[in-house]
Amino acid sequence: MNTRKLSLALFFFILLSGFVTAQTEETKIRVAVYKDKGVGKGSAEMLVRIIEQDPAFEYRIINGQDIRDGVLDQFDLFVLPGGSGRGEAASMQPEGVEKVKAFVRSGHGYLGICAGAYFPLQQEFINVTRKSTLWERGHAKLKIELTDLGREVFGQEYVGELEVNYNNGPVININENPDMPKVEVLAWFRSEVAENGTPVGIQVNSPAMIFTRYEKGPVITISPHPEGTQGLKGFINSALHYLAEHSEK
Repeated sequence: MNTRKLSLALFFFILLSGFVTAQTEETKIRVAVYKDKGVGKGSAEMLVRIIEQDPAFEYRIINGQDIRDGVLDQFDLFVLPGGSGRGEAASMQPEGVEKVKAFVRSGHGYLGICAGAYFPLQQEFINVTRKSTLWERGHAKLKIELTDLGREVFGQEYVGELEVNYNNGPVININENPDMPKVEVLAWFRSEVAENGTPVGIQVNSPAMIFTRYEKGPVITISPHPEGTQGLKGFINSALHYLAEHSEK
């Protein structure tokens, strides 16, 4: 091969490499993970350590001011970790809460874990209510069982009862409002903890994980903590992939 042909071949190789790199970067799923007052210590970092293991994702930790400044326009998915749902809403401020709701309404995905599962029911954008206002049920390892849809989301290998860490996550009723999108159960609680005077008997066979929509946006909420449970940490990235696939942005 002469020098001119070699130079042309090298040029096209570099051009193609740049194109492939650009395409790869463009197709990454962009994930925003919230960290501000109200988020439990280390919760955002734990989620990030899981998310960063999947090359399909690029992520950034954001705070309430970032949301108020419009940063969610740069992302596909929003993750709200454990902590306090009302505390997280307070650090977002009403403007930030409305921007999160607008983000999901427009077709982007929302994943909420524990406090992040309280947040959308407190802000009334999913068809869910609490079974009791007494929320300090305690911390325990509880049994859950995935539904058929849950295995589609998280993996067909998860058959039967699974043990997961739980820490005061919401115990809920679903589909009480016929005018709101239907909630589908991904997993049921099969055991319970009921400390601090909380009602006994309401958690068993209640939804532990759900999928629904807020207008165009897909929503998954998870009451327990698979991200803190050995063998179930992959549930987080599986949920994010499912949300990305069902987004309508």
